Amino acid sequence: MKGNWKAAKDIFEKHEELVRFSINRNCETTLHVAAYEGNTLFVKNLVTLMENKDMELQNSSSNTALCLAAVAGHVEMAEIMVTKNKTLLDIAGSEGKMPLYMAALSGRHDMVKYLYENSERMTGGFWTHESRGCVLLSCVEAELFDVALQIVNDRPELAVSGGIVLGVLARKPHAFMNKRTFIEKLTNKYKRLIDEENQALKLLRIIWAHIVKLPKAKIDDILRGPADPIMEDDKLTQKYSSRILFVAAGMGNTAFIVELIRQYPERVLELDDNNQTIFHVAISHRHFSIYSLLYEIGSIKDSVINLEDGKGNNMLHLVGILEETTMIMSNQLQNISGAVLQMRQELVWFELHLSEVKAILPPSLREKKNTAGLSPHELFTENHKGLVSKALIVTVSFAAAITFVGGYNQDNDYITVSSIAHCRRRPSSSLPPPSPFVSVAHRRPSFPLLTVAVALRLRCHRRHPSSLLLTVAVALRLRRPSSPSPIVNR
Repeated sequence: MKGNWKAAKDIFEKHEELVRFSINRNCETTLHVAAYEGNTLFVKNLVTLMENKDMELQNSSSNTALCLAAVAGHVEMAEIMVTKNKTLLDIAGSEGKMPLYMAALSGRHDMVKYLYENSERMTGGFWTHESRGCVLLSCVEAELFDVALQIVNDRPELAVSGGIVLGVLARKPHAFMNKRTFIEKLTNKYKRLIDEENQALKLLRIIWAHIVKLPKAKIDDILRGPADPIMEDDKLTQKYSSRILFVAAGMGNTAFIVELIRQYPERVLELDDNNQTIFHVAISHRHFSIYSLLYEIGSIKDSVINLEDGKGNNMLHLVGILEETTMIMSNQLQNISGAVLQMRQELVWFELHLSEVKAILPPSLREKKNTAGLSPHELFTENHKGLVSKALIVTVSFAAAITFVGGYNQDNDYITVSSIAHCRRRPSSSLPPPSPFVSVAHRRPSFPLLTVAVALRLRCHRRHPSSLLLTVAVALRLRRPSSPSPIVNR
């Protein structure tokens, strides 16, 4: 739609009834199309030719023009239509969704604020407790925390039934973080400090303050989450994979956990279906900021550190387990240095946190074997066999890729090409088979190898293969030179 009001005005003056006619296959009127496209001047003039009942017409999906403007986030369109006909705010659209709900689902912040204020904060007769709860949940999912705060303040009863909202907040650790400073971005030392002015934190505190007033059984139901029916040995059993505290621990949502256990520290003793606490889960997912909370819970810590999961793993075992969430995907492992860097990262992680966890464990647990008969060190080795194999493959491949004809000088470790010069002086019939790393046309090392040998003056240290591997990984990413560089005999 071009939004040519002058041309449309001439038509409507001759045929006034066309303002209420559908103009496409979706049974949409001109107002539907113009509102969705955001043609402000067109809509402003069009509504002057329409009666209220014309503006309330719905398309084939039961959406009014206001519903479409809400989804698109055109606040000006909504203001024009609501100013003339406020009834539009209470007409449900597709699947019985109110315009406000549609705007929240689409994450249209300004539209949500406008519709919430003008719908008298969801106090109309068309609103139900369920529909209000859907709007609150959608606002939290879209991270419209200022509107969500306003809703729970206006409707405290929604906070009491906010178990689902808690689950959504548990999965949003970034919503509770402070802004990164420039230096923190450069050094990658971003600490998850609690921001007292954080809107997500304020919302969590309001909701949790209402929930803790409920009976203990009700609180337990909310924190446990919905059951997951599972068939085991031809029997239907129930497990709970959505336990709110454990979801937050797996996501590394430290601020969320701190708020929930502040008043009830004994909640840290709760176990999931694998007989693990939130601290065991945090270690498995490499979130040591949550593990560090152990030092803040007093004597309860002693009950946590002695626990073993269903496989006999204590906390020290979990430090060495390579979880799926921390593994490099197969396509990433095709990266030249990916496997080696990942293995190095795993070793640093294990050595760094092994001593920290070992320090708080009783001596009897430090070398204790799990049900598979593995100690923590043995479990680390077992879990990283695949990664070690890939790293070795990459290492051997690079060793072959940088091996020049002629080898290395044993005295100074420099690359030598004396054998190449010797080969050129030999008769062609006695030449060895051509190497894949030597250009047949020029009988000289190919350009990538020249880049490594000449541009970087690569020196091969037999005693430091890992540093050599990283150097080569960087070298092979250099651009191919426009012309070959000469190799100097040493």
